[in-house]
Amino acid sequence: MMKIMDPEERFDRIERQLEFMAGMQAEIFASQQRNDSEIAQNSRQIAENSRQISQLADSISRLAQVVSEQGNRMEEGFKRMDARFERTDAQIKQTDEQMKRTDEQTKRTDERLNALIALIERKSSNGH
Repeated sequence: MMKIMDPEERFDRIERQLEFMAGMQAEIFASQQRNDSEIAQNSRQIAENSRQISQLADSISRLAQVVSEQGNRMEEGFKRMDARFERTDAQIKQTDEQMKRTDEQTKRTDERLNALIALIERKSSNGH
């Protein structure tokens, strides 16, 4: 059974419900303000992160370019070094051949000197 309320009780009940609803609305409004503040803060943080990511990407790009240039320089340096080694090897081979010819000439000269010495020794021992 439902009790019939007098106008004063109805008014009190409506007033309590209005106060409850006003309190709920105030909480919702405060919650919405906190959410708006957090969204704004997150948006600023996202913008800052995006700026930092962009700077990092630029730095990585510049670093990659420097590394590529260094790699090219090193490759060119290795090519020059290989060319120098090839020239040095050719010069060593040439020097070896010259030394062989000099050794052969020295050997022939020694043989001729020995023959000359033997001839002189025979002549000098025959003459005495």
